[in-house]
Amino acid sequence: MSSSARFNRLAPTARADLELFQRTSDLNALDRVVNAAIEAQVVPAPTTPVASLPEDTPLLDGTGLSSLDVIELVFLMEEMLDLSISNQEVVSLRTLKDLRTFVRRKAGAKRGLAVPA
Repeated sequence: MSSSARFNRLAPTARADLELFQRTSDLNALDRVVNAAIEAQVVPAPTTPVASLPEDTPLLDGTGLSSLDVIELVFLMEEMLDLSISNQEVVSLRTLKDLRTFVRRKAGAKRGLAVPA
């Protein structure tokens, strides 16, 4: 799937949150983008919103993502946030909290933000 097609699968509110993060570095908006990106990868759409899942929910077993979905999610994050994410970094992402924290740190560092653990 092309990157523009992946981006277009995001809900309009998620695209607005991405713009908000890009303008203001609002990390809560970034979290909403991550949640929406996960939901856009899961087909059929998840019955429980990702934002309401416990932080320790496993990415592969608890969200409906397949290993291929995680790879596509990484491509989307890289493109949307202008990041470079290594395979080694992807392997360390096991839970929703791991993913959210990683994206916050990586995107925040790019903007010069000190993001707490």
